[in-house]
Amino acid sequence: MAYKKVDMGFFDYNWNTTSNNADPKLINGNDGAELNRKEGFEMLHYINSLAKTWGWQTDNQSSFRHLERIIRNEVPENIRTHFDILNWIENNYTNV
Repeated sequence: MAYKKVDMGFFDYNWNTTSNNADPKLINGNDGAELNRKEGFEMLHYINSLAKTWGWQTDNQSSFRHLERIIRNEVPENIRTHFDILNWIENNYTNV
């Protein structure tokens, strides 16, 4: 189970991580880190980490794309940290 770059539903991502702050290896496990919703590697890493947190046992790409769409289009822009985005999704969706 993993969501990959080729599976993503949005095509306007930046895939050139140049900042250490945007490196998924450095933000892993940091609930206070802000998610850059236009940085492809960050989004990919975050979507996969949420799926793992929720124990998803699916390879259904539509579930991953739905989550991607929620993060990109529905989570308010003023909600930026990994922790706050997770909480917003859990409070606003019973089935993600």
